[in-house]
Amino acid sequence: MTLPTGPRVASCAEAGDAVHTAVPSDEAPAASTTPPSNDAWRVLQSGALAYRMPPADDGGEVWLDAQLRVKLCEHGHSAAQIAHWNCTTRPRPRPEWTACDCTSMCGLCMNPRKPRPELPEAAPEYHRVLWRDHEPALLEPVDVLAVRVPGNPKGQEVYLDAEGTARCPHGLTAGSIALGEERKRRHARGAKPRPPRAGSAADVGCCCSAKGLRLERFGTTHRHWASAVRQKEERSRRIQQQREERRLQHQSTQCQARDTSNGTTHRAADCT
Repeated sequence: MTLPTGPRVASCAEAGDAVHTAVPSDEAPAASTTPPSNDAWRVLQSGALAYRMPPADDGGEVWLDAQLRVKLCEHGHSAAQIAHWNCTTRPRPRPEWTACDCTSMCGLCMNPRKPRPELPEAAPEYHRVLWRDHEPALLEPVDVLAVRVPGNPKGQEVYLDAEGTARCPHGLTAGSIALGEERKRRHARGAKPRPPRAGSAADVGCCCSAKGLRLERFGTTHRHWASAVRQKEERSRRIQQQREERRLQHQSTQCQARDTSNGTTHRAADCT
């Protein structure tokens, strides 16, 4: 299926979106930018991007999750989930949105003491596989083409446009919805309400949650969210380094005090 390139495919600027750029391929983990041409990759019914593995001994399909590196059934569920649903003593309720009726775990079990299997090739971009296998729908009132993500990610319907940006059923992105939520909070604090911007969540009457569109699991994290994650990791490393420096400085001070009381010469090598 050819991805549309018209101006109405993902015209985020017309919708007044604050953030509309998907993560580029150099920020995504080993993602291939070329459109998938074979049937080895597929977005399963659970919403997981998986690679087709050799069939099981009983002839059942086996898929390898591109991100978690676990084996899945043809519906996109692992052996642990199938075991919980079919347990005879204390079965767990099966989600209503899933169509999985598997009872056999043949070929899906993995040894936890062994490393997880590696992918034979780089995984393609999630939205490209989704657009290849599914027909896009027109999301109104923003009028943008997008394909619905299978399964039930975070309890709400999520769509991906041709650029890989997550959108709600009304066509808005997480940036526009977050601005609408901030406007509601300002109004609740008694601040002077601002007129709704054209194409914003308040303007189109959208009540969707912005958190439901931040799907790192499906590779739809926006650029500024990925940057925030990197900044958090750098801040954690910096704090850890400062703690180590303070520990060494405190240990050196104790060594100097002990050597002074004993009348010996302090050596920095003795404190390491």
